Amino acid sequence: MTVRVYRSTDYGHPVLTGTAGTLLALLKACLVDGYGANTVSVLTQSGGVATATCVNAHGMPLGTSAKRTISGANESGYNIEATVTSTGTNTFTYTVAGGTPASATGSISVKCAGSGWTKPIADSGNIGMFKQPAGSNGFCLRVDDVATANVARVVAYESMASLASGANAFPTNVQFPSGMYMLKSASSDSVERAWVLYCNGPLFYLVVNQSSIADWSASSNMGFGDFPSYRSGDVFNTILIGSANPSSHALQTLSASFTSALVGHYVARTHAQTGTSVPCNKGADSYKGASQTSMGAAGQAYPAPADGGLYVSPVWISENSTVRGVLPGIYAPLHARPLDTGDIWVPTGDLAGKTFEAINAPGTSQMFFEISDTW
Repeated sequence: MTVRVYRSTDYGHPVLTGTAGTLLALLKACLVDGYGANTVSVLTQSGGVATATCVNAHGMPLGTSAKRTISGANESGYNIEATVTSTGTNTFTYTVAGGTPASATGSISVKCAGSGWTKPIADSGNIGMFKQPAGSNGFCLRVDDVATANVARVVAYESMASLASGANAFPTNVQFPSGMYMLKSASSDSVERAWVLYCNGPLFYLVVNQSSIADWSASSNMGFGDFPSYRSGDVFNTILIGSANPSSHALQTLSASFTSALVGHYVARTHAQTGTSVPCNKGADSYKGASQTSMGAAGQAYPAPADGGLYVSPVWISENSTVRGVLPGIYAPLHARPLDTGDIWVPTGDLAGKTFEAINAPGTSQMFFEISDTW
């Protein structure tokens, strides 16, 4: 799938603060509309490598790569969504097809594209909804971004008739009244907070540095979307991971056993495709991770003493003592914070072809997100 990574360092990014409505605006910009249209003043290519010069700084650190959509060139070979690589404050390169003219003309721009989500129901005040894109289960996420200025409430539905009415909520109002929490900021003010959102289309993860601590060690987080299921024909394999209260964050949490359920984790229905919202659990390689209950919080020394390696584990989802599937795009490092926030890891061996970014989480934990098109 196409994996898009959206960041608060991007040109024209949506601004997240502890004021009402800013989370809605962020999700709309990333998932639906895209953002950051930046004029390209010069666009040329040589040997299939295009070089673009932007009027404004694009916000990508030197040498890093990201998905961007280039449009407006009269020469159509330039107009694609591509993985671009930063070569300077205002410049980047990307690959174009052979035969593309040596230079481009027209009103050319570059932006971060949306991920195909829609908003069939208009916002009301600072309450809104988002529907998954085509090719997914098509379920909906309701976001109440007005309940408390710096904290939003989130709940998912299989379908929604209005912002006040939906079918088969997960979690149900009995399981978690008014929905789970997503902390946008440590305070209800207009201080901008750093964030990053990873999306493969049907599923996204959002991580927010809500306290502006340099190493993101108090970051808040959430996730919503479809996961690969071990049951053939599973059409209810959609998960919502949120927080039980504004001071707890669930994405990094793990269990050493699949027999229980973690707080803040709900799947639309059971693996038997019956019933309603079911609490679920997730876990990694308990033995290698020293029975860690939070990703990247424990394990053997890094580098691994025996082979100098970096060990990671997929994250599996279970419900009612049954392993249901795997949570894609996120891995548990089996060491105690082996890397720094923002570090990029390109592994070899079994994981060759994947690229990961390390992000710290509350306590002493750390998560690895896939930033390659491999989930």
